[in-house]
Amino acid sequence: MQESYIYHYFNKKSSKSFAVCQRISIFAAVITKKEMRTILVNTYWWWHSVQLTRS
Repeated sequence: MQESYIYHYFNKKSSKSFAVCQRISIFAAVITKKEMRTILVNTYWWWHSVQLTRS
């Protein structure tokens, strides 16, 4: 009896926290994409300058 009560309580809680986790993961994904783009651009320009100094 006690277990089912805890289970239902946890289910209500977890559905809320799941929504929060989803938002956070989407937010993190957006940040990661921006970060990746920045890193790629920086790497490209760094590589470009290295190639220029070599030639």
